[in-house]
Amino acid sequence: MTNIVLGKVAFTWRGAFDTTETYYLQDVVSYTDGSGFTNTYVCKVATAAAGAFDSTNNFELFASGTGVALNSGDIVYNNGTTIVALPIGTANQILEVDATTLLPTWTSIPTASSRRVKYLETYDHMQLNTLSRWAVMEDDSLVGWGYGGHYFIRGGSSANYSNPAAIAFPKGFAGVKTTTGLNGFTIPLFWHNHRYACFCVDKNSDLWVWGQYQTSTYDAKGVGASKHLYTPFNLSTYNHVDNALYGKDIVQLGHQCGQENDESQHVIDSDGRVYGCGYNAYGQLGMGNTSHDTTTGRNFFAELPFFANLKSTSNITVTQVAKTREEYSTTYFVTSDNKVYSVGYNASGSLGNGTTGTGTASIPYLMNGGSLDSSNGETNGLISKVFAGPEFAFILTTDGNLSFVGRTLQGVSGLGVSSDSDFTTPTITISSGNVVQVICARYDYYSAWALLSDGTVKCVGYNGYGKLGIGNTTQQNTWTDVLLTAADGNTSGAPVGVGETVTKIFTGGSGSYERFGVLTDAGKVYVCGYGGHGNGFGTADTTIQFLTEVPCQKTITDAKFYGYNQYCGIEVLTDDGQLWAAGAGDNRMLGGEDDDDNYTLTPIKF
Repeated sequence: MTNIVLGKVAFTWRGAFDTTETYYLQDVVSYTDGSGFTNTYVCKVATAAAGAFDSTNNFELFASGTGVALNSGDIVYNNGTTIVALPIGTANQILEVDATTLLPTWTSIPTASSRRVKYLETYDHMQLNTLSRWAVMEDDSLVGWGYGGHYFIRGGSSANYSNPAAIAFPKGFAGVKTTTGLNGFTIPLFWHNHRYACFCVDKNSDLWVWGQYQTSTYDAKGVGASKHLYTPFNLSTYNHVDNALYGKDIVQLGHQCGQENDESQHVIDSDGRVYGCGYNAYGQLGMGNTSHDTTTGRNFFAELPFFANLKSTSNITVTQVAKTREEYSTTYFVTSDNKVYSVGYNASGSLGNGTTGTGTASIPYLMNGGSLDSSNGETNGLISKVFAGPEFAFILTTDGNLSFVGRTLQGVSGLGVSSDSDFTTPTITISSGNVVQVICARYDYYSAWALLSDGTVKCVGYNGYGKLGIGNTTQQNTWTDVLLTAADGNTSGAPVGVGETVTKIFTGGSGSYERFGVLTDAGKVYVCGYGGHGNGFGTADTTIQFLTEVPCQKTITDAKFYGYNQYCGIEVLTDDGQLWAAGAGDNRMLGGEDDDDNYTLTPIKF
């Protein structure tokens, strides 16, 4: 064995290279290049004056790492072949050894996955109208509690339930599928009407339905007449001659609003084909007639002939379905060529065809007049999304402008009209070119809010209990800025903070008992409007005219209201998977053993 004596090693470690320092022979420094990679270099000249790093004349490579940890918190380890870096984990993760590879890995803190909430109940632009409560858990299961009517929660029992429990999907259920909504929020593909029907799409894109049947002549669940479904039923695997959804992958559900009982439903499959089922007295299904008989699929889902033809002749598909109120319903279809079609009830001109009256249209009508005619110069005429209210619709074009069609009540059109009036063709209502999202209050006290791309929020319509967030209770007939910060005039004492940006807007309640809220990028929630059962502030003030922060020690990642009418509250999801709620406790909505209200945020126990 040979011994090699190195003698005295004269290298001097000087740390990260500094342009203001002078370096000398055999000084060693670290230097990060323009790509972000860090190596160590040794000074090869007697004196290197202060200045820019010079790897040609002054320094040469001393050591170059493999799998170098470039970011703070990264970990370097030997994978059996070479040295590699493991990027830093995230909050609520721990370092473990993978059972298969026997290498280090980050995993979530072990918990009962059925006890951590992953997503709140669906909120797109209109709140679900029920006293039942729902959440999607970390294991992608769906749980329910609260009002137990219509067999929504625990099978054939209609009792109210205080303890959240998993909906009884069979073994092998793939979990709730999701889609990405506006501003990146995740929306579960779960929906239920006011009564009778629940719908859920799983990760295999199968459509599940359950609930109480409506009548012997029509039922929105799509399984035939007079059938209760006490537990979820897979409609995509239901091989029935009248079931057009057999074998189809479903990607979207059509939403309605309100609390009427004559319900219908539309779904879109992965090929962009659209199917309808349920109540059809006003042609709102778009089948070309107004009957309910089973031969035309009113108790089973059937494909809409008009769009089937459009698909076969022009390969144009349906990308969105938007629906107004349940019984007197207008349905809007946005297509892949950025057009919008309307069908159904037209008493207030919501079809956009220039007429009003109780007449109906059962064949989809191309809505391309008024502000949607690009030759008028008001919009580019290319539809991106429809936000349907109870008897009207806001239509967003790809240029960021917003049009209105249908009934304006309490000034909700934003067009300066205070009386009950109809707009029978699309009319431009916001022309600033930066509208991102619109949300609508449910009937019969109409109001709306618009989130703009700069983070500001505008409002219009009925303003009972100060729900618009403008510091008064006066109806607004034109779009008005919501007072977010103290600089805007918000004198609540807990306004939106300086530098915070609104990322989500939401509304809840019904009748005159409406409320409004925003979520910001600081993980905070602010609400205003009716607070008679508590809004999280520690009181039950009925009138809150400014957006006011809901106290929460944790970071809020999502928020919405629950319930309807005056029996509402606020629910928030925090970054540790905990669901918190404050407000009405009727029908066990707060998960307790009584119906008491909560005036501050309290955790829901799973």
